[in-house]
Parts: sequence; structure tokens; C-alpha cells
Amino acid sequence: MIRWLPSVAGILLLIFLMSGVEALLMKARLLKPNYKGKVIVHGYGLVTLIWATAIYALLMLLFQQARWELPVWTVVIGLFGLLGLADDVWGDGESRGFRGHLRALIKQRKVTTGLIKAVGGVIVGVTAGVMLWPSSILHAVWAGLEIALCANFFNLLDLRPGRSGAIFLVSSIVIAATAHAAWPLWIVIIPAWAVWLRDSRAQVMMGDCGANLIGAALGLAIAVTTTTNIVLVCALILIALNAISERISLSKLIDGNSLLRRLDRLTGVRK
Repeated sequence: MIRWLPSVAGILLLIFLMSGVEALLMKARLLKPNYKGKVIVHGYGLVTLIWATAIYALLMLLFQQARWELPVWTVVIGLFGLLGLADDVWGDGESRGFRGHLRALIKQRKVTTGLIKAVGGVIVGVTAGVMLWPSSILHAVWAGLEIALCANFFNLLDLRPGRSGAIFLVSSIVIAATAHAAWPLWIVIIPAWAVWLRDSRAQVMMGDCGANLIGAALGLAIAVTTTTNIVLVCALILIALNAISERISLSKLIDGNSLLRRLDRLTGVRK
């Protein structure tokens, strides 16, 4: 019976969170106009944050023989989600991109929530890397950077309904289904799918809380299932993509390519 407890508790919790979180965000007035100008709930990724961390905690409590890396997943998912949530709640949206946050710091002496999210992400990522690979500092550092960069990239993708969530779901399901070391990723996939169903229909926005979290989860999964060289390559690719986004809007880049535009239309509504 105890083996079924996490599943039953998880289903009941997810059902409750789907409506409970929306009501909470509406009460907190965490609303924002989407790309069409319609005002909807923002920060719905809180569903994924609460559900995933709760299930990780439950698994660690019930199964003492659970794999030792679960605490690392809990910390990474929890802290990246909270960093994103802080940006959703207190971010003013005036400074965009890493250059924008640095400009605000240098010229206005202003520490933006976006800058805190970026720097905090690097610290959390590298700390997780050191915890997982204490004997390989090189792998630990590159893995930490790759996790943080992946989180930031998914934030950049999350400018249209369902885009960030769909890319995460496709990528993460492939990794989780083919690499046993990435099994904790399933705990994020389940609520992320539930959030994507509503986000893709433009009923809610998952916000930075959700995008930051799922990006970090995918980055961590890549780090624990590949070699140092592959992690390095992924980090360099993500650096290039993040740099490109500083100069060119990813949405404009996608809309300007017929193949990318067709694939993007599959991730969520665009009208």
C-alpha cells in the first residue's frame, strides 16, 4: 500500500493545485497582459514548483533507500523556481536581457530581480554541480553553468503560449525515457504537462517561475546523463543562443523562418 501512496497523493495534490494556485494568484493580483494584450494569471508555474518539491520530499520521506541525488534535484528545482517566482512578483519588466540588468546596475545603481535571478542561478547551479561531482571540479563548474544557462534560455523562449513548455516536454521525455539517471525528471514532467495544457491555450502564463524551473530541470538532466565534453558543448551552445537573443528577438527569428514558424504553431495558440 505504501508504494501507491505517492501516486495517490500526487494525483490529489495536482488536482487541487490546478485550481488552487490560479485562485491564489488572482487574489494576489498577479495578472499580466499576454502578447495579445489579454490580462491573464501570471506565474502559474507555481503549480510545478509546489508539486515537484512536495513529491521529491515525500519520496525521500517514504523510501529511505531512494537515490541520494534526490536532495540535489529538490534544491535545484526549488531554488530556481523561487528565483523565477521572485521575478514574477517583484520584477518591473523595464530591464530586459543580461545587458539590460547590468546597465540598470551600473547606471542606476539598481539591483533588478532579473539580475538576482541570473546570478543566483549560477550560484545554485555550480553548488549543485559540486555536490554531485565533488571529485571533478571541471565537470561541476561546467554543469552548473549549463544548468543556469538552460534556465535562462527557457525564460527567453517563454514569450508565446506553450512554446517553452512544449520544448521542455519533448526534450525531457526523450531524456527521461532513455537515461535511467534522469528518472527524477519525471517528477517535473507531470506537473509541467498539466501547466502546459493551460499555458498553450493562453488561459494562463506559467511565468518565470515555471520557465526558470523547467529549464534548470532539463539542464540538470543533461548534466547527470552525459560526459564533461558534452556538457561543455551544451554550455557553449547555450552561451551562443543567449548572446544571440541579446541582439535578436527569438520570436522574430522563429517567425522569419517558415519551418520554425510551423513547428512553433504546434506548441500553442498564436491567434
